[in-house]
Amino acid sequence: MALNNEIDVICQHNKDGTIIPLKIRLQDEDMAYQTYTVKAYKELSTETIRLPSEVVVTANTLRYNCKIEVFGCEKRVILHYNKSQVKWYIYY
Repeated sequence: MALNNEIDVICQHNKDGTIIPLKIRLQDEDMAYQTYTVKAYKELSTETIRLPSEVVVTANTLRYNCKIEVFGCEKRVILHYNKSQVKWYIYY
């Protein structure tokens, strides 16, 4: 996993304050941008999931377990939104 795993996310902000990830955009190994639609998601609160050691989860972090389709195959990814940095990160 690359150390810089920041990504672009298109999301929906609801009036109740919830955030729903809709699409993610990241660079492939050729540095070309690829866009993927989030097919399903589940917001993770304090659930225990395995995370890389460099991941720090604070009260300012929203986490989502998302299903995307990559070349016809379903893939699960974890998205983190750091509210204080206003940045999205992806973990496989």
